[in-house]
Amino acid sequence: MVAKQIMTGSRSDVKAVAFVDESQVVAGYPNGDIRRWSIENGQQLGRTMQASGTVSSIAVSQDEPQ
Repeated sequence: MVAKQIMTGSRSDVKAVAFVDESQVVAGYPNGDIRRWSIENGQQLGRTMQASGTVSSIAVSQDEPQ
């Protein structure tokens, strides 16, 4: 198995992480930011979402809205 470090801002800032699939990860931060990152190149994908407080857990679902 090969591990790869992904820079998602300061390492001390990340409070929650969830893998979307083999190519994306979502990270939550104490300032309420929720960001999606590419595992391949470490680039942020899409816009930053904002929660009302510290993001201490994240869940990802592949379900499509109906």
